[in-house]
Amino acid sequence: MAAGTDLTNRIIHRLNAKGTQGDFGLAVQNLRDAGRTSVAITSYQAASILTTEALFAAAAFSRSDNGAAPSTGVQFTVTAGKKFRIQSIHVTTKQTGAVATSAKLALRMLAAGGTITNASPIVAILDIGSNNAVAGNYMESDMAVPEGFEMPASATYGFTSLSSAVTAVHTITLLGYEY
Repeated sequence: MAAGTDLTNRIIHRLNAKGTQGDFGLAVQNLRDAGRTSVAITSYQAASILTTEALFAAAAFSRSDNGAAPSTGVQFTVTAGKKFRIQSIHVTTKQTGAVATSAKLALRMLAAGGTITNASPIVAILDIGSNNAVAGNYMESDMAVPEGFEMPASATYGFTSLSSAVTAVHTITLLGYEY
């Protein structure tokens, strides 16, 4: 308990159990860390999309919450009543043929939910490319967001792609958490 020198304006401080959120935001633990669920969105060697930017092919991505068995899809929805905070995105592109390749991978979001298309708002872009026409060549692009990028409850999100050649595959990892 804390009070002024004349013992007026007393404030009672509550101790919180680890992993619980304080009623008044006075807990030592960051409020965004209480009750959070880690989220990993991954795609292994998803095929390039040529000519028109579009979502990756069906079931190109897996989502795992707290290491549980993953669900698959091309777009995902933030859990109702929670926010999704993205902390990093990593992309590796492999040239499968002897053709120089460039690619644009865009993370798109609809705050009110719905179906992601190549016209949905872009929240992050990772451009990747190589001038080397060598099969087996790898290129990487990273985006770290230390304080995170938040998506609201029930928002839908997914990646679109546009590549200069079909002789490329993309491995994508998006890490974050819901709270």
